[in-house]
Amino acid sequence: MANINSDKDFDRKNNIYKGNIDEYELVDFSDMYEQYIRTYIKENNIDPQENESFEDDVADMYLEWLDTYNDRIKCKPNDYFIPFNGSELVQILIKYIMAHVKLPDPLIEQIVLKKDQTAPLIVKILEYDDNSDKAMDIRITCMNILSEMQYPLPLMQYISFIEKGDNEDAVAQNAYEIIDEQISEEDYYAILDAYDKTQNEYAKNTYLDLMARFSGNEEAYKRLISAFSENINNDNIAFYAACLAKFGDDRAVKILKDALKNNDYDYLNFTAIKYAAEQLGEDINIERTFDGDATYELLKNDPED
Repeated sequence: MANINSDKDFDRKNNIYKGNIDEYELVDFSDMYEQYIRTYIKENNIDPQENESFEDDVADMYLEWLDTYNDRIKCKPNDYFIPFNGSELVQILIKYIMAHVKLPDPLIEQIVLKKDQTAPLIVKILEYDDNSDKAMDIRITCMNILSEMQYPLPLMQYISFIEKGDNEDAVAQNAYEIIDEQISEEDYYAILDAYDKTQNEYAKNTYLDLMARFSGNEEAYKRLISAFSENINNDNIAFYAACLAKFGDDRAVKILKDALKNNDYDYLNFTAIKYAAEQLGEDINIERTFDGDATYELLKNDPED
């Protein structure tokens, strides 16, 4: 726990931090609040296990605690980070992540409020070529903060994360999720171009999944159809069928039906392709038996099915 000297480090009247950021000691707000709750429980003789509403009370008390003067930090927790400028806030953010101390909500709030100062610095941090575990934690946190800011999507940087990624890469997965939530029609070309250029199978499938939401885009449709056709006997064919269903163009129905008629799929892939076609508005009446298929037998004999 930091020993805060408000006279030395802060000019609260003018909202100016006067200390040396390199020597700044982290304040563990989470620990402070936990100690506050423990004291509250003891002083009020509360048994949290018997008080069913106490968990909800704690959440409400937290909001009140954030806005109540705290003698240890000589201000309200909500006001603690106000004196810091954008550069200082970002440096403090990195120090918290590096120290594995839970990020204080008031810190995130100030970083978001001062996004004109902080966002360009955070984008620069994302450009650092560092694959250490701590760097990955920093990247994911910075990406999530940019999303909270509703800052313009640094699409090419996120594409670069996907391009270097695989199924175990948390940064690449986070990049995909943010793009999926925030991408606009004007950015579609960048995904189409990345798909055409990539040699990374993980990246290629990630771009296809993103393309599946470009409903009405003819270039995306061509690539989705081509990917399905090229992987017609791939064990992962269900994925390509699901992308077509998500895209929502009923022109794909014939290709899906032909695949069902002309290929001897296992139960899972047959069902996935059939479902995709039905999602596009077609009733599929293709009979197929799956006796001996491990998944089919398991589901057939499941007493909860």
